[in-house]
Amino acid sequence: MRMILKRSYRRFIRVIGLSHDKTSRNLFRLFQSAVYLILSVFIIGIVSIPYSDNIGVFGDFFGGLLNPLLTFLTFMGLLITIILQQKELRLTRKELAITSTALKEQSTTLEKQRFEDTFFSLFNQHNEILKELNNSSVILKAHKYCFGNANNLSELKTSFNDENYLLGHYFRLLYQLLKLIAVNNPESKLGGEFNCKQLIANQVGANEKTYSNMVRAVLSNEVTQLLVANCYSENKEDQYERYRILISRYQFFEHMSFKVNGLNTDILQSAIKYYGKSSFGENEEMEKLNLK
Repeated sequence: MRMILKRSYRRFIRVIGLSHDKTSRNLFRLFQSAVYLILSVFIIGIVSIPYSDNIGVFGDFFGGLLNPLLTFLTFMGLLITIILQQKELRLTRKELAITSTALKEQSTTLEKQRFEDTFFSLFNQHNEILKELNNSSVILKAHKYCFGNANNLSELKTSFNDENYLLGHYFRLLYQLLKLIAVNNPESKLGGEFNCKQLIANQVGANEKTYSNMVRAVLSNEVTQLLVANCYSENKEDQYERYRILISRYQFFEHMSFKVNGLNTDILQSAIKYYGKSSFGENEEMEKLNLK
């Protein structure tokens, strides 16, 4: 008997599905009770026929009892239909949730792909210009001129401005590259706008750090030292403020040497106070200078 009940229950579950609560089990019990009642009525009717003098009375009794049972079975069918509809709705919701998740992932992937297409295009352009400046010795000549005619950051900036017609395009492109990383990388919380306060308040994301490190890695020591001159201004509220924030955010002076022609310079040491230690990261030479 138990085997029959188990098989019946399994078939019942196949039709309406197994719910996480006791709904499916309770419905099976109701259905089981209705079947038992109907069988009982039939058995009573069959057994009582030989003892009944009036078959019509029994028929009225049987009909009066069977009609509510059939109504009950109809109600059971309605309940099962509703449950099946709920099951389909749950499946539909799950499929919609899966589809929504897939679309979000696809959107994230496309967003990252668009960013990387733009980034690597600009990065390659940056590298080409840097290569031309190095091949033509413009970087070395400008570096020698700037640091050979300056005793402090202000004079270094003045000397750099004399060479700006040669170097200005490169450093402007470098700024746009760093701005792209900060504003348009997939992790950015700036909403596509350069917001200085938010940029300072939010930590650098893992992907953002990866992209900025790629740029930082291709800069020679001479270029990095010239970057000190390029971003310096006696007015910290001018156009170079955003450039300074990006330089500090990505610690562009972390691997910069404080030496020019093999000797430490007061100019570059004074840059620590101007740009802040965060711009130098874990610069080993800076730590040695602090020990002294």
